[in-house]
Amino acid sequence: MNDKALNILFIEDLPTDMEIAERSLTKAGLNFASSRVETEAELIDALRSFKPDVVVSDYSMPLYNGMSALQLVLEFDPYLPFIILTGSMNEDTAVNCLKAGACDYVIKEHIARLPFAVTEAIQLKAGQKNLFLQGRQLQQSEVRYRSIFENSNAMMLIVDPENQSITDANKAAERYYGWPRSTLIGKSMAEINTLPLARLKEQMRMAISSEKGYFQFKHRHADGTVSDVEIHSGPIVIDDKTYLFSIIHDISLQIQAQRDRDDFSEKLSHYLATSPTITYAYRLLDGEIHMQWISENIATILGYSAQEAFAKAWWFNNLASEDRAEALQGIAELTRLGHYSHAYRFLKKDRSTVWLRDEMRFARANGRDNEEVVGTLTDISERKRS
Repeated sequence: MNDKALNILFIEDLPTDMEIAERSLTKAGLNFASSRVETEAELIDALRSFKPDVVVSDYSMPLYNGMSALQLVLEFDPYLPFIILTGSMNEDTAVNCLKAGACDYVIKEHIARLPFAVTEAIQLKAGQKNLFLQGRQLQQSEVRYRSIFENSNAMMLIVDPENQSITDANKAAERYYGWPRSTLIGKSMAEINTLPLARLKEQMRMAISSEKGYFQFKHRHADGTVSDVEIHSGPIVIDDKTYLFSIIHDISLQIQAQRDRDDFSEKLSHYLATSPTITYAYRLLDGEIHMQWISENIATILGYSAQEAFAKAWWFNNLASEDRAEALQGIAELTRLGHYSHAYRFLKKDRSTVWLRDEMRFARANGRDNEEVVGTLTDISERKRS
């Protein structure tokens, strides 16, 4: 019991009997406020206005009776404690009251037991209400879970890790794998996952222990095709047993796109390594060139390694001195126009001179200081000599 005053509603035709009950409650140290009614109309009004924490009712009264009051109170609030306080009561009547929903009954001759009965009744009903609320919350959670599980566009499976069998599957999984749900449930994951059974069991062990939660597998469909999937999987407890809850996403398109990118990258690397044209990227910082990337064929064409080309002022230091002013003017034109092409002489690593055609542009149309410049260097020495 807390320090908040209890609201105790008495249904009693004799004010003196209520006073005796109040003295007993006060003597026991209960903090309470009280109100008395003796008709049904007064009871209805008091339930709404007085908002009692417990109702103590006489069983037999001239204008009303305890059994009718009990029924009315329980209809109003099934968790409102109700105690019968009467002068006398035979055993059958007492049993009937308890069966009807009364928390306890106290004989007026034993009024000293009333404080205990009030305290116990409040605790009993509070416990019953908490259990009801917990049950309702659990039921609501189950309904929400089932709704999310059933209606999600993501494929979802619940798997028994002991035998690798599917115990539940949502509609999205049914559509994705191509088996009817009745067939999918009970099917072993070994029939779907292409891993050998021993490796599949090991992966499930890691998921059930939360050692690992993300996986990439190949899964079979009912038509025999195989898809790349990513799975987020972890333990879930249902009816005191631990299962694996898995959310599956098809990543076949992503995997194929990555393969295509890798294939293109390999081809591009081969082209750049064998091309007669050097490709580069640099940034202009305060008017100076800072090389960001240069193709490896620079070693074949100019004799420098890519690492040497990253050295500060590498480009300027190896420009033919007689072409430096014009080449620097080309940088200024690039800044003004966003693209530029010019030719100049350049010293190879062996200190021989070649003519290079330099075509460059800003990676973005609105190029400015600190933005990336991309370009190509082509050896045009033979053209110049002809």
